[in-house]
Amino acid sequence: QGGIFWFNRRWFEFTATSLQEVRGWGWQKLPHPDHVQRVVQKMRKCFAAGEPWEDTFPLRGKGGDYRWFLSRAVPIRDGNGEVSRWFGTNTDITEQRVAEENLRDLNERLLEADRRKNEFLAVLSHELRNPLAPIRNSVYILERATPGGEQANRAREVIDRQAQHMTRLIEDLLDVTRISRGKITLQREGVDINALARRTAEDHREIFTRNGVQLELCTLQEPLWVEGDPTRLAQVVGNLLTNSAKFTPQGGKTVLSVEADPAASATVRIRDNGVGMSTETVAHLFEPFVQAAQTLDRTRGGLGLGLALVKGLVEVLPEGVSVTGG
Repeated sequence: QGGIFWFNRRWFEFTATSLQEVRGWGWQKLPHPDHVQRVVQKMRKCFAAGEPWEDTFPLRGKGGDYRWFLSRAVPIRDGNGEVSRWFGTNTDITEQRVAEENLRDLNERLLEADRRKNEFLAVLSHELRNPLAPIRNSVYILERATPGGEQANRAREVIDRQAQHMTRLIEDLLDVTRISRGKITLQREGVDINALARRTAEDHREIFTRNGVQLELCTLQEPLWVEGDPTRLAQVVGNLLTNSAKFTPQGGKTVLSVEADPAASATVRIRDNGVGMSTETVAHLFEPFVQAAQTLDRTRGGLGLGLALVKGLVEVLPEGVSVTGG
């Protein structure tokens, strides 16, 4: 009938129960409550049919913690073929389950990384190919235009602009590689972070104007000195500003502020009323090559490296400087 009348010493050591407490069907209080009904139903079904029983479930130990067990029972029959009793075992498989879960998680991460890599390669080829057409067209024009003429000058400007765009893409790729390998070297010096933020904002104001986004500065009147690498600090602030300009709709607003904290540190903050991000995107926000879903028309461009660079650079900045985007 499934009423257990004997347990070995290991059972009592693990559960800290007595035979009186768990004999018959009293053991039902030990499996995790979420599994009890399922386990009991399956067990009764197997006992009624005289079929071997097997199941896995968490079992409560004497300390109140649960561990996963593989539980099995086989029928022992008498000379007439009737079931006279059952004999069963409980095997601790917690480590095995943890290893299997870790393996599944790792496999899922590898699949996700492979998917992102494929998407990145598609985006990279697209981004690097885009400047080539105007460059080729401009070279064609230069070969036929009057040297020094307006048409030739426009062609040279296009080549210069597109070459700078390709250079920035390649430099971002190199920077991500350097950061991941710990090869970034900071040229530290005294920096007026207040002036640097204002200067970087003005350098990027054209993209805000072009996109119809208002850029407001809330900086201090006096210098705010920190120790840092001015080039890298400008890169961090510039990446956040570029990101804000790209994803804030026309008519929106971005505010760059610089604050002196009481704890003798400086905070540069970029806030906007842009489109926002999904929970899924936020969870992987600072990983290389991660971008919100978009088609390959790439209307906003980029390789998904900007925020990864921001995080990597900020992590190697000296204490006393924090940069945030919102």
